[in-house]
Amino acid sequence: MEKVDVLIAEYQKNTRQGLKALLQLSPIVNQIWEAGDGENAIKMIETLNPDLVITAARMPMIGGISITRWIKKNRPEIKVIILTMYPYYEDEALSAGVNRFLVKGKENTSIEEEIRSLFNMGSGDVK
Repeated sequence: MEKVDVLIAEYQKNTRQGLKALLQLSPIVNQIWEAGDGENAIKMIETLNPDLVITAARMPMIGGISITRWIKKNRPEIKVIILTMYPYYEDEALSAGVNRFLVKGKENTSIEEEIRSLFNMGSGDVK
């Protein structure tokens, strides 16, 4: 895989835009789409088929854990990272099939390093 297409599903606009700005600096990220809620995220996944979904654990109506369950049932090739402030969702997220569970401010690795690891990309140049 040369570069990754990412959907960010996050209901807090500032968090979503901050993550997008960070990912835009990464040489491993191709396209970035944004969804402000879980319902739109699922609709976008169906049409855009991203390689990776980064989502919050909690969101109004359809949260990241439910999104993860939907993805693993309907599009199992898509990887999912839950990025949250709530570490107590980890067991539920892992049982839903999340590929990475990251607690904001607690991780020693960057989101880019997590993506590289998830997609078996080296730390060298990306084509």
